[in-house]
Amino acid sequence: MTVWTLVWWVLALGAVATFALVGLRLWRSGKALFAELSAAGRAFEDLSRSIDAAVAAQQAAQTGIRPTLFDDPAEHRARLLTLRLEREDRKARRKASHRATYERWDEFNR
Repeated sequence: MTVWTLVWWVLALGAVATFALVGLRLWRSGKALFAELSAAGRAFEDLSRSIDAAVAAQQAAQTGIRPTLFDDPAEHRARLLTLRLEREDRKARRKASHRATYERWDEFNR
């Protein structure tokens, strides 16, 4: 047996060992990935249940806002005004938040 034969045997065994280690790491990573996906699926299922319950509660608590023939129009106008003011308040808070974010970005990029 020549020295080159020994070198090639060592290289081949090293390659096999490397492939085995890479395969083992890949197997363990795959198992960990599937375990995390399973946990995420359970969390998503719990979240879906809680969202369904919240939607059902919201629909049960929701009152009709459509006027009927015998309702007082002033009440509906007041409710509409309240909703519009709330919407404007949310819009102003959103603009302030966006403005603050853009200012932070500008300071970061200077």
